Amino acid sequence: MTGTGFLFILITIVCLYFIRNHLDPVLRFLFPHRIKHRKLNNFPEPDGDLTKKLKESGFEFLGTRSESIFLLWSHRFSVFVRNRRITADIPPTSNMRGGYLATFWENGECAMTRVGSSRTVSGDDYISKGVSSMSTITSLLAEHYKTEAALEKDKDPITIDSLEKRIDSAKKWYIKNGRTEMARSALLGAILAASFIAFWVYALVMLYY
Repeated sequence: MTGTGFLFILITIVCLYFIRNHLDPVLRFLFPHRIKHRKLNNFPEPDGDLTKKLKESGFEFLGTRSESIFLLWSHRFSVFVRNRRITADIPPTSNMRGGYLATFWENGECAMTRVGSSRTVSGDDYISKGVSSMSTITSLLAEHYKTEAALEKDKDPITIDSLEKRIDSAKKWYIKNGRTEMARSALLGAILAASFIAFWVYALVMLYY
């Protein structure tokens, strides 16, 4: 293999990696009904300080679930629930960054508090607030109660007492609120994916023509 061919293969691998990553929010924004939700039975309760802190704050472990779309993106969450109403979804890294607390109501209304973000997203009967990744579980809960109160709901939220109920709430969330939440990230992802595609085409032209 020539040096040019090896370089092009390397550029292609790098570009495909970043294109795939940046298309994640784009695909979820465009196809919320096509996201597959599953219960994962072969993942035990995560063992670590975060689980201990969650339990000390009244959370109990429900199980592990996954979301995937086509063969291009998948993610899993360890799911905890407090008082059968506030869920905590923890990513595989076993820390709260990239995780979130959420409360759901019967008609799809949702209050969400995301860890590791600085922006607030709001829509019809939907508020999603970002908080620092340095937040403790206690301060995260306090912020989430404020997010719940901002919705001004008179009715009690739905009861989440099983992983199946959490999966059902995730499906409804994507249909009703997913595009509101991901509009900004989908636009940014589309721009970045297009940039890497353009760079790959540019590399192809420069190396072979």
